[in-house]
Amino acid sequence: MSTYRVMVTDDDNFTLVMYKNIFNKSDAIQLDCYSQGEEAVAAADKMSSNGESYNLALIDMRMPPGIDGLETAIRIRKTNPNMQLAFVSGYSDNIADKISASLDGKILWFAKPFKSSELYQAVYECCLTGEWGEEPSRLYAI
Repeated sequence: MSTYRVMVTDDDNFTLVMYKNIFNKSDAIQLDCYSQGEEAVAAADKMSSNGESYNLALIDMRMPPGIDGLETAIRIRKTNPNMQLAFVSGYSDNIADKISASLDGKILWFAKPFKSSELYQAVYECCLTGEWGEEPSRLYAI
């Protein structure tokens, strides 16, 4: 069985613990957690410089006091153009067109709160196939 690398970036510690509870039950996914966008960008850049990449990044939209999720994703895409990206947020003030135009590629939006089983299934499928498949109706493809 392959092991897939997934990056999670969220400023809320409780949410990071929740991600660990969802994904650490499986040997298929190796999870790295970051509390700020700058940390995530640095980690993605380091992997890229070593010829590696995360399969997927789950990124919160608002992470004060640092850069927001969109800026995090833009910076990650510069050195990791094929990494799959998903935004996970309880806020809907960032319009889909702006996000899609800024990233020039398919991304996914998970609204908080989300069902753990749906998030796990979507993430695992994306890692397995390298792309987002049929999105469950509660998820929003951009």
